[in-house]
Amino acid sequence: MAKQYRGASEESRKAPSRRTFLQQLVGTGLASAAGVALLPRMSLAGKGGTTPPPPQGTGQQPGKDGQPVAGAQGGDLDVLNFALLLERLEAEFYNTNGNKPYLTGGDLGGNKGTSFTALLIGSEEIPPVNSGATANATFDLSQDQTLLSYNVQAQGLSSAATAMHLHRGARGVPGDIVYTLATPVNGSAVGATPINPSDVSTLLSGGFYINIHTVSNPGGEIRGQVNVSAQPGVGTPGSAVTLKALVDEIREHENAHVALLTQALGGAAQAAPTFQNLDAPTLQQFLTMAQSFEDVGVSAYLGQLPLILDKNLLATAGGIMAVEGRHAGGIRAYRKTVSTAEGGDPNITLTEDREAVNRARTREQVLALIQPYLGATATNPTPVTPSPTPGTPTPSPYGVPGF
Repeated sequence: MAKQYRGASEESRKAPSRRTFLQQLVGTGLASAAGVALLPRMSLAGKGGTTPPPPQGTGQQPGKDGQPVAGAQGGDLDVLNFALLLERLEAEFYNTNGNKPYLTGGDLGGNKGTSFTALLIGSEEIPPVNSGATANATFDLSQDQTLLSYNVQAQGLSSAATAMHLHRGARGVPGDIVYTLATPVNGSAVGATPINPSDVSTLLSGGFYINIHTVSNPGGEIRGQVNVSAQPGVGTPGSAVTLKALVDEIREHENAHVALLTQALGGAAQAAPTFQNLDAPTLQQFLTMAQSFEDVGVSAYLGQLPLILDKNLLATAGGIMAVEGRHAGGIRAYRKTVSTAEGGDPNITLTEDREAVNRARTREQVLALIQPYLGATATNPTPVTPSPTPGTPTPSPYGVPGF
């Protein structure tokens, strides 16, 4: 720790004013690096006096160099070790994948190939269909020309969609179905389909059309020709640079969280575990895993906060949780605004399932979700649940009374 809190009376440490708290936060030296307040007075060492032994029955455990972690009881140490396990997992994930070609390449690692668009309307059907529905479709052919990603958004369909296909055929000519795409749900469909090498030249020359079938119009309600809109390498301006900067910042935070919690626990920190299955070979897999880790991390902190007894530790854990929430929102916002070839998904919301109050997950729920990534040496502390004070309401699953 670069600096220790100085000049604060015992009374002010117990109930610091806003000014005192901010002064203490600045004095830690790690506040800006980690994006959160460092644990205040983690050790009494270096204060010009000796460290008194912990009172009998407090559950305190040795910290760094044998010094106790001031104010932390057994249950608090369990929570901190559980948080450390999660932060180590996230840090390992970003350290493993943070410099993959799909993040460092100028066009998201060559993921971006030729782009296509199509406008679907009823008058393009053969014969024409009197429908007020429209749809906008975008396609991205991977640079190796083996995968065609698509994003279709339809409005005003007369009835539920029953199918969506790519047909081979010029405008005004009916053609055979070549590729079956995901059926739109509530007018929306996002996905990808492998493409036969023999069909690439036909696609590039405008020889495919897309057709949406509905209950009212089983032969097709709206149709549109698929035409080239952008040549290879032309992607969303600055999207690759934006994503790389976002990932670098998240990785820095996760490593800082590991350092912070390791220092806070000292000798009580569990040994660093080994992890598995963290390699993400594609951009889509990377973003899907990153989003999952950040979402689970936020809900894990929310589930553990009520178990922390020490107020200083509670404030720090809350600060880390807030930063993890920013990570989750940042990744989700990025994915909502870019193409499917760049890992985008327009159906993604800023929170899980569009919830207005973030869910809390129990330790058991979190461990079940991250189990595929835990190696043989990964351990986790046994949950410690303090006895509730008589008359205290049972915590809600969202961490907020009444929800």
